[in-house]
Amino acid sequence: MKKIIYLILSFFIISCAVQGPIPGGDADKTGPNLIEAYPANHSTDIKLNEKITLFFDEAIDPNSVYKSLEIGGNEFRVTVIGKKIIIRPEDRWDAESILNINISRELSDYHKNSIHEPISLFFSFGQEIPSASIRGKVLDINSIMNNHINQSSESNIYEVGLYKVNGSERVLERKTQTDQNLEFVFSAINDGVYSIIAINKMIVNPEIDITQREFSISNDDLIVTDKDLDHSIILNLGEPIPQKNISSVDFINQYYVNYSFTDGSNQFGVIDTIHNNFNNDFSNIKLSASLSLDNQFKEYMTPPFEFIVPNIIDTISPRINSCQLNNLNISISISEPLDYFPLDSLFYFYNNSDSSRVYIKGQSSKNRESKSYVDDIILPFIFNSKSDSVIYIKNNTIKDLSENYMNDAIISLNQCTNTINTDDQSNFGYGGLMGEVNTENTNELIVIAYDVSTRTTKRAVINNNKFSLEMLPPGEYFLQVYENYESSTEIIYPYFPGGWEPFEHSKKFSEVVGPIQVRRNWDIEGIEITLK
Repeated sequence: MKKIIYLILSFFIISCAVQGPIPGGDADKTGPNLIEAYPANHSTDIKLNEKITLFFDEAIDPNSVYKSLEIGGNEFRVTVIGKKIIIRPEDRWDAESILNINISRELSDYHKNSIHEPISLFFSFGQEIPSASIRGKVLDINSIMNNHINQSSESNIYEVGLYKVNGSERVLERKTQTDQNLEFVFSAINDGVYSIIAINKMIVNPEIDITQREFSISNDDLIVTDKDLDHSIILNLGEPIPQKNISSVDFINQYYVNYSFTDGSNQFGVIDTIHNNFNNDFSNIKLSASLSLDNQFKEYMTPPFEFIVPNIIDTISPRINSCQLNNLNISISISEPLDYFPLDSLFYFYNNSDSSRVYIKGQSSKNRESKSYVDDIILPFIFNSKSDSVIYIKNNTIKDLSENYMNDAIISLNQCTNTINTDDQSNFGYGGLMGEVNTENTNELIVIAYDVSTRTTKRAVINNNKFSLEMLPPGEYFLQVYENYESSTEIIYPYFPGGWEPFEHSKKFSEVVGPIQVRRNWDIEGIEITLK
């Protein structure tokens, strides 16, 4: 009987040792910390069947271990006992290479508090472990501004890839993550030439990743030798560079379609093959479309997308989608392309003084040729006391290519989007920032100001290393200088964080300077920014 009681008590004690956290006490808001590894990190004489034990300062959630642990080229088993993680080889460790154990920031305690930095451990079976390292930091302006105003939000986690340069190829050597301060480190690196890329959340396929998420590629390759072991790098974060493809083609009528793209956006367009041969029947015929699109840096062609032309009889009349007013004209958007028509003497309003018709001479966005189509209408219009609030359209004069006449007879100016600028254009109420860039860089440089409160930006070209940012609303700003994407151009580009296919390094940049307070009607001079 006593033996049975002892067995029950032993089972109860062991069971308690592997349970979740004890309730009560202050809320746990910090992640686990690694206290010790046995054998010690960078040990060079471990056995082929050696178990690796990691000791933490609090109990580890076993589910998080399985998601976060990675050991390349080895089969292994994991046991989690309270604050310990025990890692054993399935049979024997691979003695041909250095054993590298990586634990991502998905490792957490039972309260879902993750570790603050990834863990990377190295062991060998008699070989020397390389001593070179690359330390770095991701420069994220949003994180900088959040920290400045004590905004309670955790920094994004960026996965950082170390790519070995082999001729024109870049081969992934290793990955890690940024810590809570957006810093990262690669240890035990062999001699070679390397490029580094950081991508928001995770690296899956850099060619696609950089079109969807914030990223940065190093602006130079790093050369690691036995004479140059320690390297430091900063990666300046940039916006994704979209490069979308056609995902579907939805026909509105025989020739006018709605293109859907892989990023979820849409664009209307005309199938030129059908439009240019409008009297032919293309029903059930396979065609392909490739579009010229652009992003913030360049134009590109989408890969050809094949589709079958449906059998459609167009009986729907064109209509006015929207209109927009500005200081010079009215821009009218139509639901589909229109057959060519002379715009003069079709649009008019009534003179308020004598009720006479005043015709408006207009122009379309296309060349006015008999074979062209009209996809929007622009009407020059001077707004004054004689102008009515309604523009009339002459009946049975505007039609689509299928001979369907537009039913809309009036354009109400009250329903148009109004972009007429009536603001006082004086400098009253604004401030400015002026200064100089310390650099030997001879490329065209841009200075950018980040507004802390609105998160808007303003850019200016730097001339002779002098910069001037004017008409800034009052508030706090951070400043940075970077190389323009292209020189000998009037375009002020956003910061270029690099390209993958073909590979391009990012542009050079300065550290972030600030915050600097801008006051009403006050220019701050003498700001210095260094660009190495």
